[in-house]
Amino acid sequence: MKTLRHVALVFPYFLAELARERRGGSARIPLAVHDRSGRIISCDPAARARGVRPGMRATQVRTLLSSLGVVPAPEDGAEALRGAAQRL
Repeated sequence: MKTLRHVALVFPYFLAELARERRGGSARIPLAVHDRSGRIISCDPAARARGVRPGMRATQVRTLLSSLGVVPAPEDGAEALRGAAQRL
């Protein structure tokens, strides 16, 4: 009998880092990523340190932190994550 093993990997900042890389943004500017409904779905550690959390509305975040970068999620974010996982 074959034993199946599963591994769960968590990449909490993946979408934020992917968005920063694709946009060529500065790592010094905190970054949050929102979905089509305008909800934050990912943010980098600097944004989290300033109180940004997934589930917040992008408009609320922009009002609270004008120096924060708030961008839409990359269209191919799920595919990019799948590719990264396959390379592991």
